[in-house]
Amino acid sequence: MRVLQAVADLTARAQRSGVDVRFRWAAAAPVGVGPTAGSDSTALRLRRRYPAALIGEVDGWAVILSAAPLDDLPPGSGTAGTAGAGGAGAGLRRAIGGAAVAAHLGVSSMDGVAAAPFRALLSLDPADRDDFVRSTLGPLGRTPTDDDLTATLVCYLGAGRRRSAMARLLHVHRHTLDRRLAQIDQLLPVELDDPSERLRVELALFLLGRHPTGAQPK
Repeated sequence: MRVLQAVADLTARAQRSGVDVRFRWAAAAPVGVGPTAGSDSTALRLRRRYPAALIGEVDGWAVILSAAPLDDLPPGSGTAGTAGAGGAGAGLRRAIGGAAVAAHLGVSSMDGVAAAPFRALLSLDPADRDDFVRSTLGPLGRTPTDDDLTATLVCYLGAGRRRSAMARLLHVHRHTLDRRLAQIDQLLPVELDDPSERLRVELALFLLGRHPTGAQPK
């Protein structure tokens, strides 16, 4: 409802100003990012960057509606088109969802449509999330996020389970890597050779905020 109200307010403002309201693109960015802090500074920077766009704020996100493609967005942004059912309101909801996923993963941006299944995961009841992570990762789900075994597992999956490549990446002997992976195999309640169970592991790691291609174990 707040998104729809924001769209209505932005559209009314555009019509009063004679601005093109045929929005084709939506984006959302976290407030208080960049060299200065606070939602006002975020909105001001966005208005300077996109003078022809409409910019507002919804639930702590700076939101943008534009007739032209949006580039050079702040880190942690989400983007979406507004074509199809729902129009600008649906586009903004997808963009906010993309920004939430980008923030969770620590990546620069995320397409709102591509982020849809991850948004669903993040909206799980906290108790259900915890149970899923524990049942999938076992003890690895309870260790600190910088633990060597958990980080090794993340990199191992991100490298397509290629052991020789992983050993070179980690600057460890192949036997050292094999020993770590044997420990992981003993601790995990699931089988990584099973594609469906491997997907479970990747989803559980996502819920822990771990990005499969970005980990650098010690």
